[in-house]
Amino acid sequence: MLDSTQEPQKSKAWLRTGPVKLTAEQAAITLAECRYPGQTRDQTKAGASHISVLADHMRKGQWHEGDKLDFVNVLGRLYCLNGHHRLTAQASVGKPIVWSIWVHQAADMDAADSLYFQFDTTTRKRTTEQILGASGLAADIGVNNTTASALYRAVPLIMASMD
Repeated sequence: MLDSTQEPQKSKAWLRTGPVKLTAEQAAITLAECRYPGQTRDQTKAGASHISVLADHMRKGQWHEGDKLDFVNVLGRLYCLNGHHRLTAQASVGKPIVWSIWVHQAADMDAADSLYFQFDTTTRKRTTEQILGASGLAADIGVNNTTASALYRAVPLIMASMD
């Protein structure tokens, strides 16, 4: 169910689990409508550099179609969990691309957050700051970012009984 302040998502017409050929325009619309709250890595200088490399591969025809994009459906609203850089690159290049799309289901944003944090944790690790920024933990528990970061980093040690 959509919040009454949110516009219906056009991208729901083409986002479904399985192979999907997106136009560059659809990629741009999808990115605008489905941005995961707190996901801004693709908007940083480092993100722009990564997007440039991806776009270059796409432009040269070196992109391997079927690369996976992950979305989550939370109460009828779709969010991109993994693929912001690739969608941005595609939109900038202007070429259609076949993606392997997976739409996960989540009962609420807490469940979606749990899924989000599972991506890019081995091959391209998300930093503590990225995870905390996307989760909004500092604000949720009423502490500053430095304290939230220290608490987050202490969890593995605490879970290991300080061993």
